[in-house]
Amino acid sequence: MKMVIQNQERVIAMLNEINEVKGNFIDNETANQLTPELKAVWDEIFVCKNEIELILRSKTSMAGKGFFGVFGDVTVAAYLLAKSFDCSAHATYSFEEDERIDADIKKVAEDFYISENWKELMELTKAHEQKIFYLVSLLRNLSDPMMTPESLGKLAEELLEIKANDKFADFCCGAGTVVTDVVKNHSTVEAYGFDKLVSSIAIAKIYNDLSEGKITFEAKDIFELGLGEDNGRRFDKIFANYPFGMRIKELGLGNQYLEQLEKRIPSVSKVTSSDWLFNSLMVDMLSEDGKAVGIMTNGSTWNQSDSAIRSYFIENGLIECVIALPARLFAGTAIATSMIVFSRNNKGVRLVDASELFVEGRRVNELSYENIFLIINATKNDSDISMYVSVEQLRDNDYVLSMNRYIVHDVADGMAFGDVIKRITRGAQLNAKALDEITTTVPTDMQYLMLANIKNGLIDKELPYLKSIDKKNDKYCLSNHCLILSKNGYPYKIAVAEVKEGQRILGNGNLYIIELDEEKADPYYLAAFFVSEQGTAALRSITVGATIPNIGVEQLTKLVIPIPSIEKQKEIADKYKTVKDEITMLQLKLEKAKNRMAHIIEEGGTNNA
Repeated sequence: MKMVIQNQERVIAMLNEINEVKGNFIDNETANQLTPELKAVWDEIFVCKNEIELILRSKTSMAGKGFFGVFGDVTVAAYLLAKSFDCSAHATYSFEEDERIDADIKKVAEDFYISENWKELMELTKAHEQKIFYLVSLLRNLSDPMMTPESLGKLAEELLEIKANDKFADFCCGAGTVVTDVVKNHSTVEAYGFDKLVSSIAIAKIYNDLSEGKITFEAKDIFELGLGEDNGRRFDKIFANYPFGMRIKELGLGNQYLEQLEKRIPSVSKVTSSDWLFNSLMVDMLSEDGKAVGIMTNGSTWNQSDSAIRSYFIENGLIECVIALPARLFAGTAIATSMIVFSRNNKGVRLVDASELFVEGRRVNELSYENIFLIINATKNDSDISMYVSVEQLRDNDYVLSMNRYIVHDVADGMAFGDVIKRITRGAQLNAKALDEITTTVPTDMQYLMLANIKNGLIDKELPYLKSIDKKNDKYCLSNHCLILSKNGYPYKIAVAEVKEGQRILGNGNLYIIELDEEKADPYYLAAFFVSEQGTAALRSITVGATIPNIGVEQLTKLVIPIPSIEKQKEIADKYKTVKDEITMLQLKLEKAKNRMAHIIEEGGTNNA
């Protein structure tokens, strides 16, 4: 279907030019980067958008419609208006009776009560014909803040190695941007897009119609594909940017799929993350020689709760590659993610750390063509950012799919940290209410310490007092010269406890209390090492997790660190203590200066008296 619009080719050319400058995001600051001609078009387009939105808002409530309510209904309205251009009875056009309009699009239009506003909207076509067509194309990319970034779509397309006549499917396709780009680059593929949201599928179908595409879009719960009649469908290539962090009970038909999966894969349970349910579905729907690419949260590549399901995938040769991606690639979240590649008969897994390969943007980061080239090359060859890990190695490391776990660092005088540790324990896990019940303002010989009490490697001199310490919590009390190390988060906090005789300090919270063999390791030397660039890098190498980074006790004790002679350690320790004393003195001077500043008026008043 060809739209009857003056200078349509010029409008499309302008769309491409503007998108090259602005990408998928709208704001006045980036609009100023456009040429005067394009800026003028841009401004007129948004006059049109605002007029349509105003009409819709006047008749319907936008509450609870989320991001789609802001842009999606405008897109649908603009599309229906554009369709009316091609109708001989334009003035009396009714989209409800137009057989060319897809049922899903009509459903969304009816949901937003567009028919109630139709006469008022039709008046806009007189002034905004070109702009309405432009709006349809532009706003498709704004219907979903978790839309797959264009650069990630290109990376996935390269990894999938799509061939002529392949049967391609985009699970959780949203507005269909990825599958549309795939069809543009591979015109002979048989392409499908699936999404549970009818509103997203409606926009995908709108764009597919305007561009005369041949993609089949279906509004359905994708887990339906793994159940009943649909279970026989297979695809040669699959891409999925599925929802992050979904609870199993929120997955709709995913619960039935889980029950079916538990019979085939005993390692699957209700504690399995939703990422691996989506991953399982992709593998189930692959043809024998097929390949699938998914985007998942980093936590699911290493957490203990998914170790069993990872073992199933790895032991059965179903994972080809895992790529740790940079943070802030998505407009809707800053969380770091991984791209995982599935195929069959793999003897190991290629791990790639691409977390530092990106072009920094104001709102989001992007992958450049050079970044994509480097990543693709790293998936085929060992490099500074990639390595091939055998099934045996993965098995020995809880099937963790994070490259940091397998990097071997050459360390002079290296020794496992556990070899110099006498005892290690986490802090007590007393909550605020429990602490309040035993805290007192009266000085006692009992106090407690939390990570908040450690600043710049120093422990606060004034720690909160306790009335008592339950005997079961004795194991959490600090010994003199024990090392305190934060368990969660970066930057890491490290300090050496100095406990006086008769004094008892309870360590509480997400920290490690590490009692050392001081004949082998000086605690102040270790503190100096862990705050150094080398020590920070060592801790980073065993830290897992994006949202809440954390260090496991097993990884900590296995960490190889430099342990030179005790004489050399004491030499470094003395320098560390000297700097520590300097910081203490500077802090005292700072406190005195702050106190004087707070009393300048009083001092001035006294002098003038």
